[in-house]
Amino acid sequence: MEAEENKNDGILVDCSALFEGGEEGEQRLYETLRAIAEESPEREISALVSCDQKEKTETQIKAVFRAAVYGEISLLFGDVFTNEDAEEAKECAQRSFRSLLEEGREFNGFIPKGILIDTPFALLSKISEQGFDFFCLDEKRLIRLFVGASNGNEVAALQILNDLCEKNLQKISKKVLTKRKNMI
Repeated sequence: MEAEENKNDGILVDCSALFEGGEEGEQRLYETLRAIAEESPEREISALVSCDQKEKTETQIKAVFRAAVYGEISLLFGDVFTNEDAEEAKECAQRSFRSLLEEGREFNGFIPKGILIDTPFALLSKISEQGFDFFCLDEKRLIRLFVGASNGNEVAALQILNDLCEKNLQKISKKVLTKRKNMI
C-alpha cells in the first residue's frame, strides 16, 4: 500500500513504493506528497524513506523537503539498524538539503526526522538518538514477526516482545515515541 490513513494518527506515505527513479520520479513523488498535504492540512504526514540505496534515498528526501512547504510532513527513515546506518541517513538528508539550496528550489528542510523501528534487530540495536526527533515503533509488524517465530506459542512471543520493548524503549524515552499500530 502506498499511503495509509488513520484518523487519529495521520497519514503514512511509503515513498519507496511511489518513487520511480530519476528527476521525473522525484517530481511525481513531490506532486503526490504536495497533493496529500494540501488535501489534508490538519493531518500530520509521515514520509517513509528507505535507506537502502543512497542515491535513491537522497532523491526521495528532496521530494519530501519540497512538499513540506505545503503541510506538516515528517521524514521517517526505514532500514536503519546500526549507528552507521543512522549517520548515513542524516548525511543523506544533509546532502539533499545542500542540493536543493544549490538548485535554488523552494523547500523546507527543517522538518522532524525519525527512525522506524520495525524489526527485532532494530529494536535491540543501540542506535544513537542524536540528530533525530522521534522513533516510530511498528508494533503490528513486530508482533507479526514475533508471533510468526513463536512455533504456536503466541502468548510467550508477545510477552517476550513486550519485555524487549519496555527494556529497550527506556533508552530512547527522552524522544517522542510514536506508535502507529494501524498505519504500517
